[in-house]
Amino acid sequence: MNPHLKFERSAKEYVILALSLAASIGMLPFAVHRIATQDWGIAVLDTFSVSAMLCMFAYVYKTRRTETASWLLALLFLATEVFTVALKGPGQIVWSFPATVGIYYLVSAPKAIVINFAGMTAIYLLTLKSLKGAEQGAFLVSLFATNVFTIVFAVRNSIQKRELEKLTLKDPLTGVNNRRAFELFLDTFDTLKTDPHQHASLIIFDLDHFKRVNDQHGHVAGDKALAKIVTLVHTQLHHDEKLYRIGGEEFVIAPLNLDLAAAFDFAERLRKIIEHSSVNDELGLTVSLGVADYQNAEAARDWLHRADEALYEAKRAGRNQCAKAGRAHSSSEAVAQDSLTTTVEQTEPQSAQEY
Repeated sequence: MNPHLKFERSAKEYVILALSLAASIGMLPFAVHRIATQDWGIAVLDTFSVSAMLCMFAYVYKTRRTETASWLLALLFLATEVFTVALKGPGQIVWSFPATVGIYYLVSAPKAIVINFAGMTAIYLLTLKSLKGAEQGAFLVSLFATNVFTIVFAVRNSIQKRELEKLTLKDPLTGVNNRRAFELFLDTFDTLKTDPHQHASLIIFDLDHFKRVNDQHGHVAGDKALAKIVTLVHTQLHHDEKLYRIGGEEFVIAPLNLDLAAAFDFAERLRKIIEHSSVNDELGLTVSLGVADYQNAEAARDWLHRADEALYEAKRAGRNQCAKAGRAHSSSEAVAQDSLTTTVEQTEPQSAQEY
């Protein structure tokens, strides 16, 4: 059991944080120079770009939300390169190349192609009269080549990423989603959960006395038991309900499009299925479950914390139990002082010497 779960930042967060910070640091000296020389047109553009990128950095760093930020940063790169050429002439074309590559890191390849084609077209029109044919041709060919090379790299990287995700997001023993996949679910849920009228519940469950099974029957028997329980749980899930293994014998089912009462009934059904299965008959394995429904405006990790506290309550009540989490508190301090009011449905009590 892990009462205090820690979550790392996603790769997309690091990309946005790195690009926004590097670009703002790189442009800052130019903004200062433009102000010092009273070149106000480009000074305003550089100052705005630096400020916007720093705001983007702070937004992603604090909220960890990347979808809107990646789009805004890509469009900011596009606007900055185009307006720089418009204000200072074709000598600023060199900024198109890092901007082009950066956009491919921020959005998907098809979207990046559209954005960069728009930028290339705008710069072509802006420099049509000021560049000679050979110079303009060299610019177009080199920028086109940069796009092609970056597209090839982006597509290759995307293919490798999908292959790696299959390896890094699945638990090799049971075949279900792993802890990393669950972290991504929580991040996505925080971003996408917008309908206050749509029910969503989460179930976290733990195998009772699993260490005893490993000690008495061996780890091979324990591994087989985990696989059997996963199979039993999967028979009860719909296609949009995912099972995650987040610890040695700890699992999460999410999201369930059910209110708290219905999710509790579902959890109780799972508990009874496992209690009357061959896993319990042969190894004495049961499960304890904690159930929490999502509260409006609640952070996903607070939602998980309430379910985890309910799971602890189920174990304290004797194991082989289901427990409902109480409503979310308004502050973290209140959670620390009185984190849970649970409703526990008692079945045949078991010895609670271990937990």
